[in-house]
Amino acid sequence: MAVAALPSNRPPWLQRRGTTTATLTIPARTGHRRILRDIFVQGGAAGTYIQIQVGNVVLQRIYPNLTQAILVQSLAGKVGIRGLLWWLGTLIPDFPYPNASEDEDITITHSGSPTRLDAYFEDITEGDVRSKVVPGGSLATRHFIIINLSNDAILSATGPFGFRSLDMPPGLTPFTGDTAIATDARRLAAGQRVTAYLIAGDFPIPGGTSRVTRVHIFDEQIEMWTSENNEGLFVDPSVANELAFDLDPLEGFILPQPWVLEPNRLYTFRGDYTDDGVNHPAANSQRLFLVGIREFLGV
Repeated sequence: MAVAALPSNRPPWLQRRGTTTATLTIPARTGHRRILRDIFVQGGAAGTYIQIQVGNVVLQRIYPNLTQAILVQSLAGKVGIRGLLWWLGTLIPDFPYPNASEDEDITITHSGSPTRLDAYFEDITEGDVRSKVVPGGSLATRHFIIINLSNDAILSATGPFGFRSLDMPPGLTPFTGDTAIATDARRLAAGQRVTAYLIAGDFPIPGGTSRVTRVHIFDEQIEMWTSENNEGLFVDPSVANELAFDLDPLEGFILPQPWVLEPNRLYTFRGDYTDDGVNHPAANSQRLFLVGIREFLGV
């Protein structure tokens, strides 16, 4: 009969690591799998982002510390012990936490100059510590994803505009085409499916009375959530942005039923804008985020 491992032979379940530089590395360790449970950012300009990389594969780009869509916060902004990733793990069934095999580092990189980067990670020795295709692994077919959309040009005239800028690392977009495309309508790539559980938006007022007031999201020809009158989602930050997101306290447009984006279907993302003739939002300042899971089908 095998003798149970003594507690001293097992690594503690939860580990943490922090840095005051722009790069935080959770190093590979032979015989161990490292699972990223959470990330925290303190400081850094509003337009900067963090990227999560496992081995040589960039898995995600996230914009933290914005005005209304506060996706990633400092260690002080949590739901209990949980930040964004760990909280999503309570929301999304079988959440595929980013994880690294025994020969891969997990690297979190900030595009600016943060005050701190911090992470919680799980360190395990049980099971297959070599595979890269387990959910959340560097070569997996199921990943956590945030689709980052924004206005591709300055807004200077009252009327509709498109979220035409797709700000994703090369190879990460689930839509056909890989970089910013001058259209607000995008077709999901063949062989992929995205299930959205949360929608967040950040719409800072540039000054005066200029502001984005509504967001319209279409699945083919049907407007989601306001299909009876097509009024869109209300995001006027001078009144209430219903797509605002925060963990402390928890608020957000959490979908009661997940929205499944299917391969080859056309999805359109538009906004309504009111201009006061003086103050104009800069390009890539009005942001829309779809948070969920991407799957590669038939692999």
